[in-house]
Amino acid sequence: MDVPDFGGWTGPMVPTMRVVSANLVHAGLLAAPEGQSAAEYVTGVQRLPAPNYESRAARRLTGEPADGREGPVGQPY
Repeated sequence: MDVPDFGGWTGPMVPTMRVVSANLVHAGLLAAPEGQSAAEYVTGVQRLPAPNYESRAARRLTGEPADGREGPVGQPY
């Protein structure tokens, strides 16, 4: 089964459905949209709540080091 095309969807549940679909893609239960790998799709959905990718919070969401520092367990601070 493929991920639904959420392009024309509206309403308060659309962000939730995107997160659910990303989790299903990550688990291998849904195929990522054509032309994207599962990792690309999941990363794209993770970036939706913080579209300003230059912000520290957005980089932390995607697991990338925000400013070269790492937290106590090796995760980006």
